[in-house]
Amino acid sequence: MPERAPTNDPQGFQLDQDLGQLRREWRMQRIAWPLLYLLLLAAVLGLFGQGPLSRTQVASADGRLLIDLDRFLRRQSDDHIEFVLRPTGANARLGLSREWLREVDIERLLPEPEHRVATSEGVVFVFASPPGETLTVRLRLRAEHPGTLDGWATLDGGPPLRFSQFVYP
Repeated sequence: MPERAPTNDPQGFQLDQDLGQLRREWRMQRIAWPLLYLLLLAAVLGLFGQGPLSRTQVASADGRLLIDLDRFLRRQSDDHIEFVLRPTGANARLGLSREWLREVDIERLLPEPEHRVATSEGVVFVFASPPGETLTVRLRLRAEHPGTLDGWATLDGGPPLRFSQFVYP
């Protein structure tokens, strides 16, 4: 039989309290409040969207390719990714992996490429760019499926620069 403590109501009624139930509720509250605060802190820092933890940059070893992207995306939500290119020739050739392109819907690409070339590994976008000048390519996209979204980018046929994003449902 649970431990009960009789209490007197100010109006003279006698009430029974289940002290075991009260202790369980207090224990649950001591666990739930810190978890709620951690969840709130994670949201403010950008774990579920925009915030300081959400945005990241990935750069190639030679510094010619920089990718500025969100770590966390939402399915069917407008997002963007920026590629900062420092080409050596008259054209900048930005290659994107087929696997990554299969999982996103490209809404807009600025500036518009002069042309696109499909390869067995992905698509190469060719942009006019004066040698020695930096070119920023902004790609607006929508992620199609929840889960991990891995991809890579190349500049002028160089080594692939890998990046990863997580898509929330």
